[in-house]
Amino acid sequence: MILMLVFCLGIVNFAAHKAVIESGHPMIAQAPWYFQPLGGTLSLLVEFAMLWGPWSWR
Repeated sequence: MILMLVFCLGIVNFAAHKAVIESGHPMIAQAPWYFQPLGGTLSLLVEFAMLWGPWSWR
């Protein structure tokens, strides 16, 4: 049950992250250079790698 909750919260997190990227807010333009490539998609990949990292060591 708790695993399903964490999974659902992860999906909500990625959806919120994508909504922020697509919002066009001026603060997005001030993001570090390594989040800018691929229109912000790289930041989603970095976030996924950070979330997947601890699980891959098991």
